[in-house]
Amino acid sequence: MKRPRCNSRVRSLILLGATLLLGSALSSGRDGEKLTAKELIHRHLASIASPDQLKARQAFAVQGDCEYRLLLGGVLNAPGTAQLVSKGRAYNILFNFAAGEYAGTQFITDGKKTDIEYTSGGQVNPLWIFLQGQSALLTEGLLGGELTTAWALLDVDGRKPTLKYRGIDEVDGRRLHRLDYGIRKGGLDLKTRLYFEPETYHHVLSTYEVTTFAPMGSSPDASSKQRVARQRVEERFDEFKNLEGFMLPTSWTVQYFKTANDAAAMVTSPGLAGRIADMAPPVRTLNVAPGTAGAPGAALNANVDTATFLLQWKTTIRRSARNGEIPPEKLASLLKID
Repeated sequence: MKRPRCNSRVRSLILLGATLLLGSALSSGRDGEKLTAKELIHRHLASIASPDQLKARQAFAVQGDCEYRLLLGGVLNAPGTAQLVSKGRAYNILFNFAAGEYAGTQFITDGKKTDIEYTSGGQVNPLWIFLQGQSALLTEGLLGGELTTAWALLDVDGRKPTLKYRGIDEVDGRRLHRLDYGIRKGGLDLKTRLYFEPETYHHVLSTYEVTTFAPMGSSPDASSKQRVARQRVEERFDEFKNLEGFMLPTSWTVQYFKTANDAAAMVTSPGLAGRIADMAPPVRTLNVAPGTAGAPGAALNANVDTATFLLQWKTTIRRSARNGEIPPEKLASLLKID
């Protein structure tokens, strides 16, 4: 008995349909288009350690070399160190630089209150000013990411943020899961986005953006000249390694960008440093202190309120410690808020 023959056109259509279905399934599994916010967070936390290990991480500290640079609007290069010490929802971020003008800046929170300080006589950096107005980034456990025990995604049930999974975004040529994070208390004008690798679910990028508008003028002509200030902070995490039994980033980069322009100088997608060439010219170039360009003593001047500039703090983590390895008296001192 002869078997029915399938013509070449039908075979081609069947093959094409199977290929498309398989490709769709693989894409969905790889990129996770159907993920929920809850499932994305679950996979992210599992990429760090098991639930029991995460629960047992009561206190944690990392320390490394940090370079403070002005990438746009002037010249500044100050070497120093960075330190993150945390216990529960309390943590302390300390930047300490060899340059006298930038001797030290630290950000402390107990999970409810914040204390943002800089060394007496030192230069106030713009990130300090930004966090004065956006302290929820600290109390919510966002700044520093999973390098602290206060990491926001460790206690979503307790913090009760508004979470929206946005699928896959392309960021600097990389496909990343995007999670929008809405802070329940404070930070209403703050747009927070968290990004994760589809392959590993490592948290690799956070962006925080604020837009402020100057008051209306006394006339339509005056109002048209009012400025719109845009501020943006990015955190990038890379070089994931085993630190005290946890898979964590050993490269942590913070960038702060501000423009006083009302033009399109503000970059609305991640990758500030890579898009400097596309930005509008700065309103006024920041000057540096006396000395050679790029010297550790170079400093911002008082024009920071009217300029477009980009600052970067890049930390390479060299040491880490957990729980009993951190002296209790030192931990209590570092996390104390006066």
